[in-house]
Amino acid sequence: MRGGRGADVIAATAPGKIVVSGEYAVLEGYSALSIAVNRRAVSKKSRSLAASPFLIELGKRLKKREEDVPWPVHVDTDSMKWRGKKLGIGSSSACTVSAAKFALPEISERELFELCLSVHRQVQGGSGGSGVDVASAVYGAAIDYKIVSGRSEVNAAVIPDVHFVYLYAGEPQKTTKALATSSMLKKNFPKVHRDRMSQLGEVSEELLKTERPKDWIEMLAQAREAVLALQKDGKMAIEIDSHRRAALLAVECGGVAKSTGAGGGDMIIAAFEDRDQKSFFQRACPKNGLIQIDLSIDPHGAIIESD
Repeated sequence: MRGGRGADVIAATAPGKIVVSGEYAVLEGYSALSIAVNRRAVSKKSRSLAASPFLIELGKRLKKREEDVPWPVHVDTDSMKWRGKKLGIGSSSACTVSAAKFALPEISERELFELCLSVHRQVQGGSGGSGVDVASAVYGAAIDYKIVSGRSEVNAAVIPDVHFVYLYAGEPQKTTKALATSSMLKKNFPKVHRDRMSQLGEVSEELLKTERPKDWIEMLAQAREAVLALQKDGKMAIEIDSHRRAALLAVECGGVAKSTGAGGGDMIIAAFEDRDQKSFFQRACPKNGLIQIDLSIDPHGAIIESD
């Protein structure tokens, strides 16, 4: 049962995420489309705390609160890995959000988001990502995430009836490293950076407005082209060999595949207009050396389980 006021909380969970479009550009004020996925971090009461910098920082914040909170916690993120490797679906954010939700089950979504975003920025030295991964862990489903005058705006996004396949590129990617490379492009070639962010951001915002499946897939293909332009101009390793193989195969099957988030590894998303195209792609994945991951969009954000 999902808990309510007065219930005994036995666990709290939060989903992972995939940033479909607007990667990098979200830091420049454009909208990103992010989906929560059904691999969850699970927090339960524990006698000791894992040596996670995010949980340690969260614990410091909780100690300052007036109310008693259940702490420390154990957070299980094994479902967010493949053969011991992180899938790159925001396990650190889901871990922090689920732990905070367990400690503060009555907290509002906005307060939960602000708390966990603050924790992440503190641990990352005030730099790092946009917070979209934290938002997906808190709110779930599909979201339109945007930073306006320094404040994060989170709105529900609607995705048309598109059929997805999720693939693991095979190597974990450090988002901070990718963002640092993008920052160097901004510093050394500001006009080029501005043009690439504009291309990424405008395509993402059009994608969020698109209602027909066929048009949505075409816009996703444009989003991939924008990523490739950034990769070329920034000399960045966003698409690796597995991304290219997935993209070529998806086109053969009538769809599109692109990197997600910072790229350079982690997850690939493929989209198709009908189930037959999706099935043909799935059958061809193994002989093309592509690793399918059983995922779906999770409609729920952070939730508690209680007696």
